[in-house]
Amino acid sequence: MKFKRILWILITLVVTSSVLLAACKPATPEVEEEVAVEEEAEAEEAEEEAAPEEAFKVGLVTDVGEVDDKSFNQSAWEGVQMATEELGAEVEYIETKDAKDYGANIALFAEDGYDVIVTVGFALGEATGIAAAEYPDIDFIGVDQFQVEAADNVAGLIFPEDKSGFMAGALAGLLTETNTVAAVLGTDLVPPVVAFKEGYESGVVYANPEAEVISTYHPGGMDVAFTDPEWGATTAKQAVDNGADVVFGAGGKTGNGALIEVAGNEGLYCIGVDTDQWGTVPEAHACLVSSAMKLITPGVFDLVSLSKEGSFPSGNYVGEFGLAPFHDFDDAISQDIKDQLAEIRTALLNDEIDTGYPPEEEEVVTLGTEENPIVWGVVPSGETERVVSGFEEVAALIYEETGLVIEPFVATEYAGVIEAMCSEPAKAHMASLATFAYILAADNGCAEAALVATRFGSAVYNGQIFVRADSGIESIEDLAGKTFCRSDPLSTSGWIIPSITMKAAGVDPDTDLTQIVDAGSHDASVAGVYNGDCDAGASYVDARGRIEEDYPDVMDVITVINISADIPNDGVQFVAGFDEDIQAQIVDALLAIAETEAGQAALDTAYQWGGLEAHDDTFYDAFRQVLDAAGVSPEDL
Repeated sequence: MKFKRILWILITLVVTSSVLLAACKPATPEVEEEVAVEEEAEAEEAEEEAAPEEAFKVGLVTDVGEVDDKSFNQSAWEGVQMATEELGAEVEYIETKDAKDYGANIALFAEDGYDVIVTVGFALGEATGIAAAEYPDIDFIGVDQFQVEAADNVAGLIFPEDKSGFMAGALAGLLTETNTVAAVLGTDLVPPVVAFKEGYESGVVYANPEAEVISTYHPGGMDVAFTDPEWGATTAKQAVDNGADVVFGAGGKTGNGALIEVAGNEGLYCIGVDTDQWGTVPEAHACLVSSAMKLITPGVFDLVSLSKEGSFPSGNYVGEFGLAPFHDFDDAISQDIKDQLAEIRTALLNDEIDTGYPPEEEEVVTLGTEENPIVWGVVPSGETERVVSGFEEVAALIYEETGLVIEPFVATEYAGVIEAMCSEPAKAHMASLATFAYILAADNGCAEAALVATRFGSAVYNGQIFVRADSGIESIEDLAGKTFCRSDPLSTSGWIIPSITMKAAGVDPDTDLTQIVDAGSHDASVAGVYNGDCDAGASYVDARGRIEEDYPDVMDVITVINISADIPNDGVQFVAGFDEDIQAQIVDALLAIAETEAGQAALDTAYQWGGLEAHDDTFYDAFRQVLDAAGVSPEDL
C-alpha cells in the first residue's frame, strides 16, 4: 500500500511538471495572430458601441417670406419640427429673401450632409428638381410641387385644394346674409391658388345658388403676391364695402391682411387657409369662423418618417384636406349647417361633386374663320378710308386663295399695332409695320418678318425733308427755331431718320424745334407744310404725288432739302409663334396675288405696293447697323 501511494504521487508530479513546462514554452506565430485579430475585433466593436449614432438631418427652405408666416411656410416647418420630437432628427431652416437664391439655399443643406430637404411652395419646383438630380442620395420633399415625371428621390406633397376651397365656399354660402361673399387671393401664377379660388366659388354656388362671389388675385409676381398684407387689407375692405359679409383669405401674409381687416368689422365672418389659422392669426379671432386646411404639417412629417425608414415614395404624395374647427363660433353654427358640411365632405371624398377645377377648357375656335378671324394690323400712310378699302380687297383675295378670313385692324399709330402684337394673347396676328416699328417689335420678341414690299421695282426706299419753296429755308441747319410736321413718332421715313439727320447737322429736334406736329400720315405731313401749318416736314419719297390731285402745284410749292440713305420698305410681318402652316398659306397667297392685275390694284390702293418679296429678319440687319452707328436704340425712341 505504501509503495502504491508513493507511485501515485510520482505520476502526479510528472504530469503536473509537463503541463507547467508546456505553459512556459513561447507561443507559435499562428496563435499570436489569432489572438491579435480577436483583440482588434473586440476593440472595434467597443468603439462602435461607444460612438454616438449619426444624426438624421432635415432642412427646410422657405419660399420668399418668413418661416413664421402664420400660414404655408409655418405649417411645413411645424411638420419638420415634429421630426425632432418623434424621430430625434436634427432640423434647421433657411428663409429665402429673393427667388434667385432658391438653388443656393438648397445647396447649403445638401453640401452640409442633410438627409432630407423640404422646399416649400410651387415656385421652388424647378430648383428642387435640379438639386435632386445633383444630389441623388438626398430625399427631397416639394410642398405644393406637382411632379410631372417621377424621380426616385423627390416626393411632391400635393393637396386637393379645390376640395378644401369647396368646403370653405360651402360654409361661406351657408353663412352669408347679404348673398355676397369674397376671396382675397395670392397670384394666379400658382396652380394651388387657382384651385382654391375655383373650388371656393363652386362651393358657394353649390350651397347657395343665389350668392355672388367677388374674387380678386394679387396683381404682382411671385416675389410679392404672398407678402403684401396691406394689399390684402385694402382688397378685403373693398369687398366689404361692396356688401361681402364672408371673406376667404388665401395667400400667405397677403391673405392674413384680409382676415385682420375683416376682423375689425362687427358681424362679419372670415375664413383662413392652409392650416388652422386660429392658432396663428389671433388678430382675426373676431371673424375667423374656420380655415380651409391642407394638412401640410402631418403630410411633411409622414414623408420625413418614410425617408428615415428607407421607404421614401417618389412622384406625387397626396395629403389630406378639411375644415378647421369652428372654435368660438361653434355655437353659432347650426347643426343643420354642420350636417350639410359633413355630407359635402363625404361627397367630395367620393368624387361625387364637381369642384370646377381644373376649369373646363373653352372650345377652341379655328383661327381664320368668321368666328375667329386673323387680325391684320395696319396704320394709314395716307387717307384712312382708301387704305382700309385696299386692305379689305387684299383680304378678300387671300380668302379666295385660301379660305382664310382676315380682318384689317386700323390703328392711328404704329405703337398701337405693336401693342396689339405684343399683348397676351395677341390682338393682332399679322401686321404691316414700317421699318423702324418692325425692328422695335422684333427686338421685343413680338414680330417676325415674312414679306417686304417693292415700289418701283425696289425693296428699299428713301425719306425726305421738305419745306415751302418760299420759306427761305435752304438747309437742315436752317430748321432750328422752326415747326415740323411728322407723320408718326415711329415712322422710319416720316420721323426717325429725319430726326437722326437733324441731330447730325447740329439741330436737336427736342430742343431746337419750336413745335413738333403729329400730322397722322405722310400725305397730311406734306399738306401741313403746303398750308403753312408747319415750316418743314418729312415723309417717304415722294409723298407729294399723293396729294397732287388736291394740290396741283404741290411739286412747285414744296421743295425737298434732304433725301435719306436707303431704308427697307414696309411689308408683312407675323406675330412670333404664329401657326407656320397658316403663315405659309398667307405668304404664298400674297405672292400669287401680287402677280395678278386685281392683286396689284388692291396692293397699290392699300399701301402703294408694287409687289412683294420674301425676306426674313436678316433683311433689316444693314439698317440696324445704320442705327447703331448713329447711336440710336429703338427702345430710346
